[in-house]
Amino acid sequence: MQASAYVARIFSMTNCSPSCFVFAWRYLKQIESEDWKFMVNKLNVHRLVLTAIMIASKFIEDKYYSNQYWSRVGGITNDELNALEREMLFTLSFKLSLTRPEFLSLESHLKVLSESSDDCKNASGYQIMDSMQIIEVSG
Repeated sequence: MQASAYVARIFSMTNCSPSCFVFAWRYLKQIESEDWKFMVNKLNVHRLVLTAIMIASKFIEDKYYSNQYWSRVGGITNDELNALEREMLFTLSFKLSLTRPEFLSLESHLKVLSESSDDCKNASGYQIMDSMQIIEVSG
């Protein structure tokens, strides 16, 4: 499944706010720069995107789903998702918040990238971009 379709699936099955995608993108960029194990590539992009969006949802949403539900949405086992979540949180040093200027800057950057992409999905007036292009998948 293409990453853009996978992100659209996550959005449609979880009703995450657009802010979750901004936070998740920041988490992915941060872990890529801090730990080579999290270098996003075509073999792990789906798992890392799912995990980052789930963590963002838990952090900023009032209501969120269980890991068991997220694992069904993502098509991976609950044990694998739990391990990914734990590893990602430790890599992030549990620093999940963004300042308002940082959030607005990331949001603006993502909107520009998504406007230049032919593979955009519109969700609540906010464009969810093709993760493969935005995350700059290597390999």
